[in-house]
Amino acid sequence: MAFLFLFFGMMCFGISNCLWRDLQMKYSNFQLLFSRSILTLFILAIVYLIINGNTILITKNAFQQFAYSLPWILISLSGLLFFIQSLKHQASGLSGAVVLWSILFGVLFSKVFDRSPLPDNFGFVIVLYMIGISRIDKNILKASLPNKATLMALGAGLCWALASRGFKTGISATNPTAFALFQEATVLIIAIVVLVCQKKFPLITIKLSNNILKEVLLLAILTVGGIMGINLALKSSTLIYFTLISAVQPATTVIVSKFIQKEEINRRQIIGAGMLILGAIIL
Repeated sequence: MAFLFLFFGMMCFGISNCLWRDLQMKYSNFQLLFSRSILTLFILAIVYLIINGNTILITKNAFQQFAYSLPWILISLSGLLFFIQSLKHQASGLSGAVVLWSILFGVLFSKVFDRSPLPDNFGFVIVLYMIGISRIDKNILKASLPNKATLMALGAGLCWALASRGFKTGISATNPTAFALFQEATVLIIAIVVLVCQKKFPLITIKLSNNILKEVLLLAILTVGGIMGINLALKSSTLIYFTLISAVQPATTVIVSKFIQKEEINRRQIIGAGMLILGAIIL
């Protein structure tokens, strides 16, 4: 079940990565974050009521765990900002390919800090992943000096690998849905503070076209699916398993960017992304 939750969550985030590129060309990152978080919180509240009914899971102990998780939420948000900033300089499919290197960060952290045992077929899956990554972005290892977009995408991968470790502790001690609400509430508060400091209007106060409204709503729905899928998976799986399955997210971004945004992703790169998804499935 953890695999299905994680696979679904990473697919949602993989698709949502592509939506940021078009939206950020018209509005600032924090205007988009504010509007997305408003909608996401509303949907998450409905999900919370459906799953937990009237049970109050946000106790004093839960608030303490949330407080401990604040640094990890800020790190995760930094990863998102790094990633969407990289989209201003290169195709989302290529940024997604670079984020794949976060798998190596995550495996290293899990092995060194958590002493997590490696899966039996770990060697085969890693070889499959490395071949898949080389198919998607064959030049990343050849570049003597990575460009700005590549460094930002690498920073995003590192942030997300670090945040996953902190999230697991917080989610295990509380509840996946309650933790998701706290995550998005934190992002919303940060977005409001930044917009006030920048003296910018929230996106919700700007006259929007129907297409933009649909894209922001879709982004919020995908975010809910991504957060819930990942939080449910983190609660019931090991970090090293979570890290290896997370290859589905950037691989999905590579494929979706080809068909939705018409980015120049060739057949070789599509095959590489498919190899990554296959590796996650057989894990």
